[in-house]
Amino acid sequence: MINKKNTDWHRYQETRDIKRLREYKKARNCVRKETRTLEKQEQLHFVRYCKSNPKLFWKYMRNKSSSNSRHLKVKVLGEEALITENKAKATALLQYLLKNQIVISSN
Repeated sequence: MINKKNTDWHRYQETRDIKRLREYKKARNCVRKETRTLEKQEQLHFVRYCKSNPKLFWKYMRNKSSSNSRHLKVKVLGEEALITENKAKATALLQYLLKNQIVISSN
């Protein structure tokens, strides 16, 4: 799918044909739709297995954290204090993920 998108882009660059541009845009949109779906599935998998697998939770935290500090502090919106305890951080993240969970219907 990505190869088709790249090929369509190069063909459009060579010809500057509107038809080629439409083909590229269709391929681009399909690729982006697929990446969004995969990302949602990964997040749902994480939410389901977070409680039973703490290693998965901390792997996710290390991956998404931009800080190199070993002692991360979490601030929850609407609260004044920073969360420094690991268990409280895990609970806050899990509540956030469950609150924003996306339901994918199987049709």
